[in-house]
Amino acid sequence: MSRLPAMDAQGWGALARLSDEALARRREALLARSAALREGLTRDAAALAPPLRQADRVLEALRWLRARPALPLAAVAGLALWRPRAAWRWALRGLGLWRTWRSVRRLLGGGAGGLAAFSPARASSARVPGR
Repeated sequence: MSRLPAMDAQGWGALARLSDEALARRREALLARSAALREGLTRDAAALAPPLRQADRVLEALRWLRARPALPLAAVAGLALWRPRAAWRWALRGLGLWRTWRSVRRLLGGGAGGLAAFSPARASSARVPGR
């Protein structure tokens, strides 16, 4: 395939000077490149499927637990009764994680414009303009 003239500093000026045949060749070359890029993207995205599936499972489990707050509370209460020292250790770890989470949220601009804007619930309920 012959090399097509590149766009010059004038932008579309070079394209306007191309013959119909040259334009058709350029169009075919661009379509072939787009198809190759799409195939490459599909192949590369396939490698991400397993970790993304696992992340979806974790998020679904967290949503399930969030809808049933009595279950984690019962587990914590059971741990506190069964092994109070372990419960105290886990409570301190949880407090540390919570404080870290608050600091990270504050650093990343928490509130309406921060991490909450990336919540899956908001993403699914967002309206798409023109639809």
